[in-house]
Amino acid sequence: MQGALNTAVNELTKRNETVEALASAMRAEIDELKAELVQVWMTHVDGGGM
Repeated sequence: MQGALNTAVNELTKRNETVEALASAMRAEIDELKAELVQVWMTHVDGGGM
């Protein structure tokens, strides 16, 4: 019984680490996209629009 519980805990720990890594990667991607959006917006504002 203890072995099965340890196996389940280990599996959940791996899944948690995977989810945390994905969330971190997504946050980094969002930060990059925000920076690009700001750059596009600033170019639009500085360039006088359309």
